Amino acid sequence: MPIAIQAKNLIRWVVGCGALHPKAIRRSRRRRRGAESSCASMSNIFGRQFAAYVEYHREKRNCAMHIIGTPLPFFAALLPFSLLSVTAFGLRTTAAALLVIPVLTFWMVLDLTIGVVIACAAIPLLITAAIAAKHVAVAWVWAATVILVVVGWSLQIFGHSVFEQRRPALLDNPLHMLISPMFIAAKLLVALGFRRDLAAVLSEQARDKARDTECGQR
Repeated sequence: MPIAIQAKNLIRWVVGCGALHPKAIRRSRRRRRGAESSCASMSNIFGRQFAAYVEYHREKRNCAMHIIGTPLPFFAALLPFSLLSVTAFGLRTTAAALLVIPVLTFWMVLDLTIGVVIACAAIPLLITAAIAAKHVAVAWVWAATVILVVVGWSLQIFGHSVFEQRRPALLDNPLHMLISPMFIAAKLLVALGFRRDLAAVLSEQARDKARDTECGQR
């Protein structure tokens, strides 16, 4: 590798950018350079995982399916665990509230801002699940859990097979199951005018999709 490239990579590492893994964005060198230049505030791990996830979600309708479908399985996972009451640190709570802490911590470690956004969204879901578990029959709680899981995953699979026409990302990397909520939170932050680093990666995604569509029509 030329000395100039080595020096460039070293500078990126020092400032905390971290080069994105080539396999994550192997479709083109230009796309890789665009993603690398925009990860200034992203951790190395989250940067390459986010770029890889974006590659599988370039179609707007597929993204819409995920915006609807991703929270449903998450809420479904909270329902049955909300039936279990536990005591932690002298406080009475549900097993769902305790089990979600490691996951929220994982998201915050990868990216603090996105983790906080997801945590804020998780609070009303935890409250709703606790209320449902308290006032709804156990059989209905489990029925709702199954329905939400089926509907949520069906929407995402439909988006990939019909709109994106590409296999789901988690089949190639199971970690993407945890990146999906971060992707939705990232799109929300970008829509509100925050996180230019994420906006740059998503904009690169949109331009690549437009070029692919144009080439397909020729």
